Amino acid sequence: MSEFQIKRYQTDIKSAQGAIAMSLILTLIYIIKAFVSGNLHFYFSLYTVEFFLKYSAFFPEFRGEFPKAAAVAVILVFFVLAIVLTVLSQKKPIFLFGCLAIYGFDTVFMLIGKLSGFFSPVCQSEFIDVIVHAFILTFLIMGVIGYKKLGASKPENEIIVKKS
Repeated sequence: MSEFQIKRYQTDIKSAQGAIAMSLILTLIYIIKAFVSGNLHFYFSLYTVEFFLKYSAFFPEFRGEFPKAAAVAVILVFFVLAIVLTVLSQKKPIFLFGCLAIYGFDTVFMLIGKLSGFFSPVCQSEFIDVIVHAFILTFLIMGVIGYKKLGASKPENEIIVKKS
């Protein structure tokens, strides 16, 4: 494998780590914004978090079907798991597989919600979420492929991503 290919794969891994980290930061901003202003419209967050906030008893003007405790439990488990996998992927890129799984689940959950008619027609027409999720999934897939390619070229299967 050439030095150029190695650098490209390392860049793909760093890009994937950055994309998922950015998504988590924006999700945290969304959570804070939701509680401060009550505005539950923000495109760049994890959809699972948005869903459980929007349909919990925190904001009964929507549907308010989920009890607050259940919504908090789901949000915390999902968000903390995503954070842990993202942080661990900085040390060992193999955790990008977990990041891809979490974000893939979030994307499928979003598509089911948007395409099933569960949401109001206003929300169905806003597909910027789909575009953002597609971009981040693309980065994650490229990062996982980069990790696999680098792993295949090293017999000890230990991949070191150089810090810039």
